[in-house]
Amino acid sequence: MQVMVPLGRLPRIEQAGLSLHGHLKKEQFLMHGVWGLHVYFYSGKLRFQGEEFNIRSGTASITPPDTPLEWEFPDHAPHYYIHFVPGSSCGEPTDSAKGEDYIRPFQVINGPFEYFDTYVRDMELIGSICKEEPLRASVCLWNLLWRISDSNAYFEPPQDSLPSSVQIAVSHINQNYSTPIVIEELAAHSGVSHNYLILLFKEHFGCTIEAYIRRKRCRQAEFLLRHSSLTIKSIAQAVGIPDINHFNKTIRKELGAAPSKIRGSRSNR
Repeated sequence: MQVMVPLGRLPRIEQAGLSLHGHLKKEQFLMHGVWGLHVYFYSGKLRFQGEEFNIRSGTASITPPDTPLEWEFPDHAPHYYIHFVPGSSCGEPTDSAKGEDYIRPFQVINGPFEYFDTYVRDMELIGSICKEEPLRASVCLWNLLWRISDSNAYFEPPQDSLPSSVQIAVSHINQNYSTPIVIEELAAHSGVSHNYLILLFKEHFGCTIEAYIRRKRCRQAEFLLRHSSLTIKSIAQAVGIPDINHFNKTIRKELGAAPSKIRGSRSNR
C-alpha cells in the first residue's frame, strides 16, 4: 500500500521523541489530523484499513491522519516517532510554499535502509530540538521525508523472489520502456497467458502491467529531470511518452507536479 504525502512545503511538527512499548502486546491509536513517521528497532506488526504490515528493525513507517492504527509489539519495542502536519509553511513562505505541492508516494513500510544510523540520528535531533527550535526541526524533517521518498517510494520485491515469468517481463520492460510495449507480446515473451501475467503483476506489485510500465517511465523521467540537462521534450521521447501533452499530464498525475516544477526543484534541494 502507498500513501501520498505533500512535500512542497515545510511540515509542522506536533510531537517527536522516543517511545518504549511492549508492556502490552497490542495497542491501538488514532492520530487526529497528523501523520506519523516511526523508525523501528524491533520486529512487529502494524495494521490499518484492513491490511497488515510487517515491521522490521531498520525500517520506517508513514501513516496517514485520522486512521485507526494497531501495533503488535514484542516484549521490548523502542521506536522514534514524529507526528506532523505536511504542507504547512513555517515563517515566511518561500516560492516553493506558494507554488504547487509535490505529492509524493510512500510505502507504508519503508526500508530497511542501508545507512539506518543516519535516519536514527536525524530522528534523535528532531526530537531534541522540536520545541526550542521548531523551524530547524521542520527543515530536518522535510529533508528526511524527501530522502525516504527518494529511496523507497518505488520499492519493489527483490527480483529473485518473483516468479520467473514476472522476472522475464520486468527485465523486458526495463530494457524497452522507451518504446511501445504491447501487453500480449510481453506475455508471450514471458511464457504465460495475458490474463495470468496480469494476475501475477497485481499479486506481486499491486498494480496492472500498464501502471507498472507507466511508473517505470515516470521514475526514469523524474531522474532525468532532476539530474540531466536534456530538454523536457527529449526526456519525454527517451522514456517512451513522446506526445508532450500526454507526458505532462502523466507526470503530473503520477508524481504530483508538472515536469517544469520537478526540474526547478532540483536547485532548491
